[in-house]
This record gives sequence, structure tokens and C-alpha cells, in this order.
Amino acid sequence: MAEAQWAITHWSSLNDLLVQYLSPAYANLFARPSVAADGAVEWYSELNGEPVPLLQLTADVRAHAESLLTQKLASVAELHQRLEQNGSLSADDLQLLKLAGQQPARDSIWVIEGQPVITVWPDSAPQPVAAAVPAARR
Repeated sequence: MAEAQWAITHWSSLNDLLVQYLSPAYANLFARPSVAADGAVEWYSELNGEPVPLLQLTADVRAHAESLLTQKLASVAELHQRLEQNGSLSADDLQLLKLAGQQPARDSIWVIEGQPVITVWPDSAPQPVAAAVPAARR
């Protein structure tokens, strides 16, 4: 649930970044998480069609979806690198793009009308980084 909660908190920011710097097609790569009345996390996509787990597809259809996924994740990773170099985003937004560009667990990938859609991203929720304060040496 920690991964889902992290995605619930950050989905809107990620969606805004992807639409602003890439296109709505990239925003559709990440399913929108929502908590149902019973507490279960449900994942939604703007794509129309029946979602099918990647691992249940035939080899050729799966290979095509994986190729699209690899291309889109590479574009997100390139965007992260470009924006990190020009210093135009906050550290939080850069971290969000960095995580979004990583390969997710295969069982969190669904395919809708040939397009990969990621649920439960990132594969593991990032842990807060403690500020490292070097000890004074004499």
C-alpha cells in the first residue's frame, strides 16, 4: 500500500510534468490511482478499451507493448536529465521524473489497445533521504 499511497500523492504532479514537457500520450503511461469506498486502490486510464495484464498477452503483442514502454520510459529519463542539467525544476519534481523513468515491475504493467499503462509506480516507494552531516574532524 505504501507504493500506491505514494502514487496517489504524486500522480497529479507527474501528470502535469509529462503533459507540459512531453505530451498527453506520456501522461497516459501512468494510471491514475484512486481509493475506493472500501479502501482498495483502483487504477484508471484515459485510454478506452479493455485492460489486459502485460504478462497475459501473446508474445508478439507483449513484445510490441514492451517496446513502446521502453521508448516512453527512455523519453521520460531523457527529460529528467535535460531538466536536471538546466536547473529549471525543483528537487522534488526532478526526483519524481527520475522515478517515473525507471522500469516498473512487469506485473504492474497493463495494456489497453496496444498501449502500456503502469499501475503501482514506482516499483517501491522512495524512502526519505536523511541529510548527511559530516562529523567535524580535528
